[in-house]
Amino acid sequence: MIPRGVRGGLDPQLVNRWRRGIGVNADGDSAAAAVHLRGRAGVAAHPCATVVTARPETFECVLYSRKLTHLTTRCDLYPPSELRWPHRPGAEKPPHVYVFLTGLPGRFVVRSGHEQRVYEPGELVIVSSAQPLSVAFSAPADPTGFVIGLDVLGGDRFSRGGLVVPQSLLSRAASHFVRGLAHAAAAHQDPIGPDVEQAAIELVRAVVACEGSELNRVRDDSVMVRAAAADLIESRCTDPEFGVADIARELRISRRHLYRHFAGSSQSLSDLISVRRMVIARELLDAQESHTLGEVASASGFGTVATLRSHFRATHDMTPTEYQRQSAIDDRTEAPPSARSPARPVLDPVADESQAGAL
Repeated sequence: MIPRGVRGGLDPQLVNRWRRGIGVNADGDSAAAAVHLRGRAGVAAHPCATVVTARPETFECVLYSRKLTHLTTRCDLYPPSELRWPHRPGAEKPPHVYVFLTGLPGRFVVRSGHEQRVYEPGELVIVSSAQPLSVAFSAPADPTGFVIGLDVLGGDRFSRGGLVVPQSLLSRAASHFVRGLAHAAAAHQDPIGPDVEQAAIELVRAVVACEGSELNRVRDDSVMVRAAAADLIESRCTDPEFGVADIARELRISRRHLYRHFAGSSQSLSDLISVRRMVIARELLDAQESHTLGEVASASGFGTVATLRSHFRATHDMTPTEYQRQSAIDDRTEAPPSARSPARPVLDPVADESQAGAL
């Protein structure tokens, strides 16, 4: 159910940050088709689902979709609301499988038939429309992923419908791949070949095959651990309390074991968290909207202005205020100041594979 008193609509600053996050220009230019729905007419015009919202008159959502050969990628942004897909046996349109995750803070509830599960940001959802399906967001949410026909995936597990919930290292790595594919499809003109689509299909099949099996059997795969850790950093770095201990707990391995997988990396896990927070802080400082240092510190995960200043000075040899002044002088045409230790985000399991031998 939708909580009473929840206000609809989307914060323009949130929309701009979300668009930048997926690589779409502020004016909405993209390789994908963009749909912007508002108000009661927007609720009625949703192309995929029935929308239930506490205040339909203030409803607003932004949808980016791109049809590939076998997949339809999606990058969407919703206010607190609920999406429903009623299953109609015998309907001409065959069932689909929805593969997605969210990145914004806030849990959401997925119901499939008589099953129900609460998901956290970054957790991969794989669910079929073979049964009545609904997704309820209690806060602004950015479901990102793709839709694929049930006939393409095949297999009895999918045809029965229901939730697939194997949260493991493999599903963490799959989340990273799914997000990257959807963002690339939304923001870039480059074609996405059939080999990439086939890799996505096989990855979904592999995650589902893990259900009920020993989910930690890949714990010694450094490439998988790095990708899973990177996905956690991406989705949770804005939480000031988030740290290395949380990564180890989520991946179900000890901190010592986790550190072993990053022994050959140019940066520590703590450095990677700080680097991602610094990227967010710079984006907020560069934004046309005016933000106080307290707002920047809170939104980037540094927590306090003192911590933000300390990390900023250590990285850029200047304070956040000095950085803003310099950016204004340069009219924001030059690249941000280089860090003392250039960031190398561990975000691509394929790119990291060449480094795995060093571990």
